[in-house]
Amino acid sequence: MLDPSTGEVIKRRLEHENGEAKMFYATLPSPARVEMEATCDAPWFERVLREHHPELWIGDAAEIRAAMVRKQKTDPRDALHILDLLLTNCFPRI
Repeated sequence: MLDPSTGEVIKRRLEHENGEAKMFYATLPSPARVEMEATCDAPWFERVLREHHPELWIGDAAEIRAAMVRKQKTDPRDALHILDLLLTNCFPRI
C-alpha cells in the first residue's frame, strides 16, 4: 500500500477467511484505488471492494509478468512490481 500523503510504502499480508481483508478495505479513506492482477480467484475480492466503493483497476497478468526484470515470483515482490508499474504509469489495465 502506498500512503500518498507521506510516500510511505506499507507492506502487510491480509487474510480473507477471518474477515481481516474485508475490514481493512472497509476502513480505507476515500478516495482509494486498488490495483491487482487479473485472476480467477478475484470475484470475492471484487464484491468486497464494491461494498466499500474504492476504485478497482485490474491488470493483464501476462503483461505484468513480462515487465518483470527478475522472473522469480513471490507475492511481496509481485506487489512491489505492481506498485512500480502504477507509479510509472505503465500498469497494463484491462
